Amino acid sequence: WEWGGCRFQQIGDLGRIREGRNAERAALTMEAMSPLRISRVLLFASIVLAICGSVHGAKKTKGKGKVKRSSGGGGGPCGADADPDGMFEEGFARGKGGDFPGAAECFDSFVARRPDELRGWLVLSEVLARDKKHTKSLAAAQSAKKVDPASAEAHFLYGSALMALHEYLAAKQAFSSALSHDPKHVGSLTNLGSLLGNLNDHPGAISMYKRALHVDPSMWPAKHNLGTALHSLKRFEEAKIVLQEVAAAEPRCFECALSLANTLRESKEMDAAVEQYQVALVLNPASNEALLHYYTTAQELLLWDEIHDMWEVVREVTLEQLARGELTTVKPYYSLLNPFEPEAMLGIAQAHARETAAKMASVGASMSIVQPPLPLSGKPLRVGFIMADFRQHVTAHLLQTVFAHFDPARIEAHCFALNPDDRDSFRRRIVASVGSARFHEVAGQSDQDVASLINRGGVHVLVDMDYNKERLSILALRPAPVIVSFLAHPGTTGASFVDHVVFDQVVAPPELTPFLSEKLVYMKHHYQVNDHRASYPFSEPDVRAIRAREKLPGDATVMANFNGLYKIEPRVFRLWTQMLSALPSTVLWLVSAGGGSDDNIRAEAGNLSSRLVLAQPRDFADHIRRAAAADLFLDSFTYNAHTTAVDAIWGGVPVVTLPGEKVNSRLAAGVLAALGPGSETLVRTEEEYVALASRLLSQPRVRARVRAWLALGGRQGLETRPLFDTKGWVQDFQGCLLNLVELYAIRGGPASQERGGARGVG
Repeated sequence: WEWGGCRFQQIGDLGRIREGRNAERAALTMEAMSPLRISRVLLFASIVLAICGSVHGAKKTKGKGKVKRSSGGGGGPCGADADPDGMFEEGFARGKGGDFPGAAECFDSFVARRPDELRGWLVLSEVLARDKKHTKSLAAAQSAKKVDPASAEAHFLYGSALMALHEYLAAKQAFSSALSHDPKHVGSLTNLGSLLGNLNDHPGAISMYKRALHVDPSMWPAKHNLGTALHSLKRFEEAKIVLQEVAAAEPRCFECALSLANTLRESKEMDAAVEQYQVALVLNPASNEALLHYYTTAQELLLWDEIHDMWEVVREVTLEQLARGELTTVKPYYSLLNPFEPEAMLGIAQAHARETAAKMASVGASMSIVQPPLPLSGKPLRVGFIMADFRQHVTAHLLQTVFAHFDPARIEAHCFALNPDDRDSFRRRIVASVGSARFHEVAGQSDQDVASLINRGGVHVLVDMDYNKERLSILALRPAPVIVSFLAHPGTTGASFVDHVVFDQVVAPPELTPFLSEKLVYMKHHYQVNDHRASYPFSEPDVRAIRAREKLPGDATVMANFNGLYKIEPRVFRLWTQMLSALPSTVLWLVSAGGGSDDNIRAEAGNLSSRLVLAQPRDFADHIRRAAAADLFLDSFTYNAHTTAVDAIWGGVPVVTLPGEKVNSRLAAGVLAALGPGSETLVRTEEEYVALASRLLSQPRVRARVRAWLALGGRQGLETRPLFDTKGWVQDFQGCLLNLVELYAIRGGPASQERGGARGVG
C-alpha cells in the first residue's frame, strides 16, 4: 500500500491487502462485541497514514520509498543499544506476525528513546489495544495527546481505549475532540457510532455511520456497522441490503458474514442464514459466536442430527467460559431453550448482567438520579411497565385490558414502549387500558434518555416485562427505587440491580431459590396474567367446521402442541411418534414454521408424516378459537408451553405436562395448578406421560371425564377459576407491589427474602 512515497502492509490479522479498481487499499478487520453490531473498530491504517510522513522523512531506501531496516544494536533488535528506527521496524515485523506483546516491547523501547515522536506513542497504543491491554493503551494514547494535542489520531485512540474500558461518556468526548481537529476522521465517526449503538442510541449511530460513508464511501467497517444498527432497530430488509453489499465486497470478512447471517435469520430466510453461518465458520472455525448462532438456527430448522453433535460443544464451551469468569457466548434467553443445568443458567445470566452493569457504570455516574420519597403519604404508587413488545406479540396479547383493573387510588400505572407503534389492536387496547397520557413512546431513545424519563416521572416501582432482556442496561441505571422482573422471561436476570422476580410456588418452588439472583415474590395463584375473558369471549366452537378448515380428519383423535417448532426437542417428538404408531386413528397437530422447518419435521416423522398436520399461523383470536378442535394438548419438556397451554384450556382441551427442575420447564404445571386442585394431567415421568396421553387419546370416555372436570360448573365455572380471573389476579399483584414498597420504606432498601401469604414476598 503506497502513500506519500511509503509502502506499508498492515500488521498481521489487523487487515489484509486486496485489489481495488484504482489502487491497492487496506481492508480493516473489526472486533465484534455482540452478534448484532461491531462495538469497536480500530483503524490501524489511519495511524499508518498519520505516521507515514515522519517515517518517510526519517530514513528510506533509494528510489523505492521503503524504510531502511537496521540490524539493531546490543541486546537484540529492541534492546537498549538498538537503533530506534530498527526498533520501530522490528515492532512492525512482530506485529505483522501477530506477536502483539513483542511489538509492544519494541514500540515501548522506541518511545523510551524518542519520547517526543508521535508515531511511537500511536502505534504503541494500537498494539496494546490489539493485545487487549486497554489500560496501557489508554496511557500511551494519553502520551500521544501530550506530544501533539491537535492529533486526531491520538484522541481517536484515547477514545477507543476508554470505550474498551466501558468509559463511554469520556470516550464520546474523546471522539468529539478528534472530530474537532479533523471533522472527516472516519475512524472517530465510525467508533462514535459504535459507542452510541452500545448505549442503544441506534438512530444516533446511524447518523455517524452515514457521515463516515459520506467522507469515504469505501469505508466498509462503517457500512457494516450501519447494517447492524438497522438490524438493531428491526429494520431487517434495509439491514439485509446493506450487509449483502458489504459481504459481497469483502468475501473474507468474518464479521460481515456473521452479521448478514443474523439478519437473514431475523428475516426468516433460514436456509440462507444457515449457508451464511457456514461461510462465517469457514472464515473463522474457532468462533464460538458463529457456532452458537449456527446451532440455534439449526434448532429452529429442526436439523436434529447436526445439533446433537453441536450441543456438546456449545455446553462445553459455555461451562469453560463460566469457569474462567468470562462473558458467555450463550445469552440468557437461549439458555432457556437448551438443557443447561440451573447453576449454568444462573451463571450465564450473571455474566451478561455484570457486563451490562460495567458498561453502564460511567453513564450512571454522570446522571442525576433522584429517587422519589417513600412511603407515599396516601398517594398512589407509581408503577412503570417497560418492554419492547407492545405490539402483535404474545406478551401484549396477555395484557390488553389488564391495566384498567388497577385501583387508581392505589396504583398509577405507566407503560414505556421500547418498540415503535405497529398500529395493532393489542397496542391500541393497552393504550386505552392505561390511558394515552401514561403510555410513553420511547422507541429509538438511548438507555440514558429512557432512564431519565422514568426517573423524572417519579416511578416508584419499575416492572420489566421484556422477553429477551435486551435492555437491562436501562435497569442498570436504577431509574426507580424498586425494580422487578416479571412475566415474559421465565428465568433469572442474574442482575444485582434487579431486586425482585415474580413467580408462584409451583413454577419456582423454594428449592429453586439458589438459582435466582433476585428475591422472589410469590403470587397467590399462577404468576402469569391473561386477558382471555375480556379479549376472547367464548362461544361454542363448531369443531367439524374448524377441522375442515384446518385440514384435520373429521373423525380422527387430535393430539396437539401449539409451541413454536423450535421448542420441540427430539426426545419428546419420539414419544409423540411412538403414540402415533400405537394409535392408528390419531393425528399430530403442530404449528407450521414454514420452509425448511416444516420439511424437516415431516422427515423426522418418517412414514408417519401423512398423519402430521401443520397449522398455518393465524392471528391470536382465530388461533384461540381453533384450539378447541384438538382432543389433547401434549407439552414439550425443556421449555414448556405457557400461553399456548392457557389457550388450549380456554378451549376446553386438557393439557398433559411433565414438570422439570427449572422454572421454564414448570410453566404448564403452574397453569394447571391455577385451575384448582385435583388435576389429573400432571405426570412425574416420561413413562407416565406416554401412558396417560395414550389412555386419554384411546379412551373417549376417560377423555370426556377430564374435559368435564375442566368445565366443572359449566363454562362459567371454568372462567371463574383463578387462572382466568383477571380482576382477582390484578388485586393480588397490586397487593404484592404495595407490600414491596412498604418493606422498602421500613428497611431502607429492597425487601429481603421471605414468604407471606396470598400477597407475600417470597
